[in-house]
Amino acid sequence: IGKENEGWAALMTALASERVLIGAAVMRTHRAFDRLLTLLRANPEAVTPRRRGSYSSEIGRLAVGLQAARALVNRAVREIASGESGSAPMAKIAATEMSEDLNATAVGLLGPDSLYQWGVDGASGDGYFEDGLRVSMMGVIAGGTGDIQRNMVARTIGLPK
Repeated sequence: IGKENEGWAALMTALASERVLIGAAVMRTHRAFDRLLTLLRANPEAVTPRRRGSYSSEIGRLAVGLQAARALVNRAVREIASGESGSAPMAKIAATEMSEDLNATAVGLLGPDSLYQWGVDGASGDGYFEDGLRVSMMGVIAGGTGDIQRNMVARTIGLPK
């Protein structure tokens, strides 16, 4: 199990690995982003009329956030492999909040028809973004809420409790 009186360190290492696995869901977010781009390229009219003039800036913002989240998750994976875990909380925050942001933005761009579940006639995006939004809300909480993760990041960089 480990050395006596080092249980907390063992637990923190295990939790860091869990956070990296939760953060690895960023790949699903990347697939959702690709799906959104494919849908918008094939049918730009799918965007609700009031959002048509500004949706390209939303796509750009999502692309940048997605790349940042992927970079943090990759860094955390390398750290875990070498026995460190400092960026695991940052990776978890970035990846799970990016997932929620992307799916919520997709629903906002595509309108209420994107909230239908898969298999419902007329579901914009075939229910993919509705499912992604529901799942992403769980990811933000899993493995410790964002507030808990932010406290861990603060301690890692030497800020007081």
